[in-house]
Amino acid sequence: MPSITRSAEIAAPPASIFEYLKEGEHVGEWLPDLLRSERLTPGPVGPGSRFLYVFRVLGRSFEIVNEVTAVEPPALIRFQAVAGVGNRGHFEIAALDGGQRSRVTLLFAFDLPSGPVGLLARHLPVAAIVDRYAQASMVRLARRLESLDGGA
Repeated sequence: MPSITRSAEIAAPPASIFEYLKEGEHVGEWLPDLLRSERLTPGPVGPGSRFLYVFRVLGRSFEIVNEVTAVEPPALIRFQAVAGVGNRGHFEIAALDGGQRSRVTLLFAFDLPSGPVGLLARHLPVAAIVDRYAQASMVRLARRLESLDGGA
C-alpha cells in the first residue's frame, strides 16, 4: 500500500481547522477532480460516520465511501475506505505561534486497483502522481481555510 505525507502551514487556529475538516462534505471545496461529496450518516461526525466521494480521473468517474475511524479534537481525524478504492489516512493538526497558525499534516495510504487498471498502474509512477495531487490539495486547503472569515 503506497503512502504519502504532506503538510501545510495555515493561518487559522487548530480548533477551526478541525471543525472544518471533520465535516467531510467540505472536501469538494479544496480537492481537485471531486465531482460530489455527501455525508451518508446522520448526526454529529464521529467514529462510524461515512462520506461518499465521487471522483473523475482520466475521464472516468468512480466512488469511494470513507468512514471516520477516530476523532480527537482538535488534533486528529482518521479515516478509511469501506467501499471503492482502498485507502486510509489521517489529518493531524498542530498549533503554531501561540495557536493562531497551525500545521496540518495529511498521511494518505492507498491500494492500487486490481485487474487491467491495476496492472497498468503498477507500471506508472502512481505514488509520485498521488503525492503531487496531495501537495496541490494541501495548497488549496490552506487557501480555502484562510479565505474563510476568522479562519474556518
